[in-house]
Amino acid sequence: MVRYYSWTDLEHLFQPHFPHITMMVDCILGIGLRPEDSDLLPWKYRPLIFASELFKRLSEIVKPLGKLSDSIFVEASKSGPGTHADRGNRIRTLDRVPNNLDIVPYLICPISGGALELDAARSRLISPSASLAFPIVDDIPVLVEAAAYRI
Repeated sequence: MVRYYSWTDLEHLFQPHFPHITMMVDCILGIGLRPEDSDLLPWKYRPLIFASELFKRLSEIVKPLGKLSDSIFVEASKSGPGTHADRGNRIRTLDRVPNNLDIVPYLICPISGGALELDAARSRLISPSASLAFPIVDDIPVLVEAAAYRI
């Protein structure tokens, strides 16, 4: 399943949970058109990469154009802006100190698609629908099938 979010949706999703958010234009005219992949594409598609990069640079000057992009990078951290914070199309940095596990209500089981329940005492997320538990390591839920175990 693919879900598309607007810039505002992403801001509202990340803002309550991470104090530092930076949103940057990735590309337009196709999700994931990256200059480093140009040698993998047929010649007739390479102008799309050039146009996408041109649009990205233009959106650094005309900020509202960034909202038309097909894909964006969202950098979110608790400790402060990261390596991308001072380059690219910087939209906004927010300052608050939330808890990593505040995102649990937004997470779903990667196996069943069902809801997850926090078992803080045992540092795990439980998927009742899949009868699985996922570990929480350093306050970060590990939602990969290989890390899950039966309950």
